[in-house]
This record gives sequence, C-alpha cells and structure tokens, in this order.
Amino acid sequence: MARVRSAEFDMLRQSVAENARRIEELDQLGTRGVGVIQTQLTELTSDVTALAVKFERHESDHVTDQRDRRTARRWLVATGIAFLAMVEAPLGILLAHIRY
Repeated sequence: MARVRSAEFDMLRQSVAENARRIEELDQLGTRGVGVIQTQLTELTSDVTALAVKFERHESDHVTDQRDRRTARRWLVATGIAFLAMVEAPLGILLAHIRY
C-alpha cells in the first residue's frame, strides 16, 4: 500500500474541513429557497391543471350552448311555419267565401 504523504493528508483534511463548513452553512442558511421554489412549482402545477379542467368545461359549455341555440331556432322556425299554416288555411277559406 502506498504511503500517504503529509501534503496529501493535509489537502484531504482541508477538503473535509471545507465540506464540513459548507454543511454547517447549509444547516444555518437553509436550502436557500429551494423548498419555497418547490412549493411554488407544486402550486403552479395544480393551478395549471385546474385551469385546464376549467377551460375544457368552458369549451364544453360553449358546445352545449351552441347546440341549444340551434335547437331553439329550429323550434322557432317550425312553430312559425305551423302557425302560418294554421292561420293561412282559415283565412284562405274566409277570403274565398267572401269573394264568392
């Protein structure tokens, strides 16, 4: 096994001490906002998901409203034609009876 020289051992000791200092700073300073950013990203993800669901529901409402308006117009036209047919026949008979 190779012998560790004193200079190498001192470099290793200095590296361990530096890492220990960094860990202590991390413990004292916290994660420097990583937890906050993670929470914000989680909330953003849920907000985007909720917005997507809301948008899909909104689009579905538009399709339903369009279908309902189309059905209402058809009923209105059919009712108008039926009313004209109902009124036109007796009027035609009355006018024919008055003329002759």
